[in-house]
Amino acid sequence: MPNDDLLKLAVLSARSQVNEVLEAENQVSIRRTAAAARLGLEANPQEPLSPSPRGLWNPLRATSGTLVAEGDSWFDYPAWDILKILESEYTFDIHSAAHSGHYLEDMAYSERQTRKFLRLIRSLPQAPKAILLSGGGNDIAGTEFHTLLNHQQSGLPAINQGIAEVVIHQRLKAALLTLIKKVDEVCTSAFDKVVPIVVHGYAHAIPDGRGFWGGWWLLPGPWLQPGFTRKGWEDEKENAAVVADLIDMFNNMLQTIPKLPGLDHVHCLDLREEIPSSQAWWDNELHLEEKGYARVAQIYYKTISKL
Repeated sequence: MPNDDLLKLAVLSARSQVNEVLEAENQVSIRRTAAAARLGLEANPQEPLSPSPRGLWNPLRATSGTLVAEGDSWFDYPAWDILKILESEYTFDIHSAAHSGHYLEDMAYSERQTRKFLRLIRSLPQAPKAILLSGGGNDIAGTEFHTLLNHQQSGLPAINQGIAEVVIHQRLKAALLTLIKKVDEVCTSAFDKVVPIVVHGYAHAIPDGRGFWGGWWLLPGPWLQPGFTRKGWEDEKENAAVVADLIDMFNNMLQTIPKLPGLDHVHCLDLREEIPSSQAWWDNELHLEEKGYARVAQIYYKTISKL
């Protein structure tokens, strides 16, 4: 589908759901006012409707600014992640709706999940410095990862190019555009301005069969190697090259976003040259070691500082 059509669909979807959020908030405000009147109290229609900032937030400390985030485990990982480091090392106040396991399509289209994120933005007393998005990894490396691959015995290339193109350049691009336009709509409504959006791609992951804490018992992972095994691909070096090609495809898609009309406020971070494809940098197949997330947080900080 052409970029113009994807963008038009994203705009229509965004306006529809943002209007629903605004109407829902209006109804909540009306009910609060009525309830307060019955009790002889003064209503506060500006009372926050969303979660408070993350745990390190302190209204008395010096701050680099307020950020709002939605995303997957790169923003919500035990012990360390990008947001924790931006908070602790770079003193940002972060309001986050991110959760490990989030799919980009759910961020864009799930009524409950999207509404929570948009209401979180609207709960702020003033516009944040930036909106951060992390998504797409679970949509590619989830339980359907094997569908992106041809079987080794077929004689075809490892990547099913047709399916991969549709998933990344249509499905995920449409979801990302929809999420971005929803953010734009709610920021324009709440703050009368478009807020910068920063999105990151992923680096070249290693399909070595390592899951979270080894992936034992009920722990998550591995996410990539099972798909290769199911389709008969056993060479780890060749499989790593396949994953790199898919990550390249995803990053190339991201780089087209800021070039679309009205999206020059979107900044896409390419991490492929920043994070080595080495087990010293990767905690498992999909997640980085602490120094990896620290490097990504540094890149975020440099980008945000220029906004």
